[in-house]
Amino acid sequence: MANYFVGIDIGCGGAKACIIDDQGKVMGYGFHEHHIAVSNGCWSETDPDEYWNNICNAIQGILAKTNLDTSQVRGVSVSSAVPAIVMVDREGRVINKAYNFLDTRAQDAIEELKRRVGRERVFEISGYNIDEQSDLTDLMWEKQHRPEDYRRIYKALTPDGYVTYKLTGRMLVNYSGATFFGAAFDIRNKRYNSEILRELGIDEEKLPEVIPCEEVIGEITPQAAERTGLKAGTPVIAGTVDAFAGWLGGGAIEPGETQINLGTAAVLGVILGKPTFVENIWNCIYPVHSQNNYVIFGSTLTGGYVMRYLRNNFSRYERFVEQSGGYDAYDLLNLDAEATRPGADCLITLPHLMGARTPETNAHARGVLFGLDMNHHKGHMIRSMMEGVAFSSFKQFSAMKDAGVPTKGPIVMNEGGAKSRLWRRIFTDVFGHPTVLLKNRTGAPYGNAILAGVSTGYLPGYHVAKEWAEYVDELEPIEKNHAMYMEFFALYNSLYEHIQEDYLALKGLREKYL
Repeated sequence: MANYFVGIDIGCGGAKACIIDDQGKVMGYGFHEHHIAVSNGCWSETDPDEYWNNICNAIQGILAKTNLDTSQVRGVSVSSAVPAIVMVDREGRVINKAYNFLDTRAQDAIEELKRRVGRERVFEISGYNIDEQSDLTDLMWEKQHRPEDYRRIYKALTPDGYVTYKLTGRMLVNYSGATFFGAAFDIRNKRYNSEILRELGIDEEKLPEVIPCEEVIGEITPQAAERTGLKAGTPVIAGTVDAFAGWLGGGAIEPGETQINLGTAAVLGVILGKPTFVENIWNCIYPVHSQNNYVIFGSTLTGGYVMRYLRNNFSRYERFVEQSGGYDAYDLLNLDAEATRPGADCLITLPHLMGARTPETNAHARGVLFGLDMNHHKGHMIRSMMEGVAFSSFKQFSAMKDAGVPTKGPIVMNEGGAKSRLWRRIFTDVFGHPTVLLKNRTGAPYGNAILAGVSTGYLPGYHVAKEWAEYVDELEPIEKNHAMYMEFFALYNSLYEHIQEDYLALKGLREKYL
């Protein structure tokens, strides 16, 4: 008898699902893009109904194509991109649109947190960078700016927690997601810090129950079964964060292993056996043996999104070719970039289209093209954006290495942007470190499916993630390129540091005229 496992991911840009068997074979995959509503310069929202409807459609599509026996589906696990919250009332009805990962509106709440709690105390308790928006500061913003809505909140759920609720009727947050409540969560003791919540006037009962990532938390309800096509009574696992699920699916199960996701964000992480706090770098709980393991990671907020931005706004011809049955639009953009030299003929990009996250935290940061001249064409701009994302990730990696975080082996690259060999070559040369591509995986949904299989006892252990992972196209750094990129990296850092006051001035203009 076959055993199947369902993995679900609520990314910032879309909902993904896959079903695998107990040999790691992908039986089916589905993806549906979300609409991201950006307004007021820093609000970024998604309708939670899209999360649920897109997941239901993705799973139904897989089942329709494969005709799998749903009685042989042994477990379901869900992840999402965080920090992000879906606010619901006692009946589970949504209050306002969901904050998604790109939202940076809660700057006044962050300043309040600094005044009332303080940077050092927040860092000691949570390892969270106080300058970063978190699910806690989102709630603080709601209380200050929409007090009537705040009073209606029964639970503030992560997007995966919302989908898990729709599947099981239970409202909770897994260990990984709970860390994105920032100062509210004691990462070592894995519980909310009631004292800080009281000081801030945030009702602890509005936060969901915290559950280990591997715990079976309920079963698919008859109503959810009707919507998804899965069988009522199928176990559902607490789940994890999208990037961590992707790394698990890529075989990252031991301390020191390093991976980069090039999804909507570019997220670089190193697995740890214990918390290792590094200023301005995130420290979270990892889903593999989540009682004991951690991950340190950095994020470039619009790292992978820069290519979607270019496709949507500057690539009418490429999109026409794709829609006419020709080449993929992203492949055509890559061809333009490949026609240019490393360094993009001295064009440097700060890739912060919706603010900077780690380690250069600034919600007011925006994208910059520096050095643009009459000889530059579209290919230079594409390559420069790719290089800017790599510089941002390298800055995170350097901060980790300087703090003594151990790494081993080549850096594994996965998710959509990693399909670009050019982009992987750029990362390899900027980092001066070998990289490999994770082949034939579906990213976070695959890792979630493994999590479901191990948690329900139908898979023998997390070692299967390593055994099933296939790494291809190892790239070694080209030394002359690395040396050149380090010169550009120095200018990249200088440019960012010297433009801070101008970012504040731009913020004022945006507030006045947009």
